[in-house]
Amino acid sequence: MAPLLLARRADYLPPSVEVRREMMGSPTMLGAVEIGIFVSMFLFGVIMTEGHSYFRQYGKKDPRALKALIWFLLALEFGHSLTSMSAVYYFTIATSDEPIKPGNCYELTLTIVHSVLITAIVQGFYVDRCRRFVGASSPITKVLIGVIGGFLVTTALAFGLWISYESWLSSGKNAGVWDLQIKWGWLMSLRLSLSAFNDVLIAACMCFGLKRSERSLGDIKMKSTKRLLNGLAIWTVETGLTTSIASVVVVVCFQTMKFNYIWVGVWLSVAKIYSISLLASLNARSRYRLKYAGPQTATSSDTSQLMFRRVETSSSRRSSRRLTISSAIARSAKTPSRRFTVNA
Repeated sequence: MAPLLLARRADYLPPSVEVRREMMGSPTMLGAVEIGIFVSMFLFGVIMTEGHSYFRQYGKKDPRALKALIWFLLALEFGHSLTSMSAVYYFTIATSDEPIKPGNCYELTLTIVHSVLITAIVQGFYVDRCRRFVGASSPITKVLIGVIGGFLVTTALAFGLWISYESWLSSGKNAGVWDLQIKWGWLMSLRLSLSAFNDVLIAACMCFGLKRSERSLGDIKMKSTKRLLNGLAIWTVETGLTTSIASVVVVVCFQTMKFNYIWVGVWLSVAKIYSISLLASLNARSRYRLKYAGPQTATSSDTSQLMFRRVETSSSRRSSRRLTISSAIARSAKTPSRRFTVNA
């Protein structure tokens, strides 16, 4: 009877030192974190390239507030990369001689802080763009978008900072491997799900505004204008889906593989994807003007808005639907024109 009781009690004992050492050094633990950081560093190079392209094209055109926001975003990305590499150094070098590896560290907690701030900045920028674009025709709609979008972004930011605080408390040499996942797993899932929901909502709002702008043109729609609006709608959907899918993948990995660090490796690249989506959307303005609108577009340095012309024609010209862009430009010099504004 005694051996049976001892055998049952052994099932609930913590793993031995050798087992815990092997567990932390396994491919699904430290290996997943290292691979995630390597991918994150590659994406950091893409971000620096996009940032250089932005300041080369729009360094003298965009307002100072937007350029300051981009500088701050790049600084956060640099801090995110620095703390990520410091976490690898801590797990592989600083604690290499310790028999029991800690499950968390302060460097990884600072990485969480940078990631939360980056996500809030990018989503806040898109919410402001939705507010200016979709709510341009209605002050009430403009206020509603600002209030609802701001509340969702602020809530996600608060949840992220809460997780960072709890992660800081559970860091150090005495940190358990699964302390944060077991106690605050529900909060981590809620925060990631809320970020994915915000991305989908922003993309849907922008697509609604673009389609409404297309309908407001009436029956006389220039082909370049229609192609521009469709291109912007597709780009908006792709950008929103990329960030939301990345957040959903992290949630799925966390729920199905909570007791390894594969979800951490995937999560380390989410902040980079947000920054790339923002910088790529800003840099794509000139490309879309040249591709879809040609010489009919102009850029306002104060509002960063695309402007193109809708030509007023007579009733006889309205019946012709096969007019080329070049002929429309030629007639615009003789007929009154009206401007229609679309946010970049």
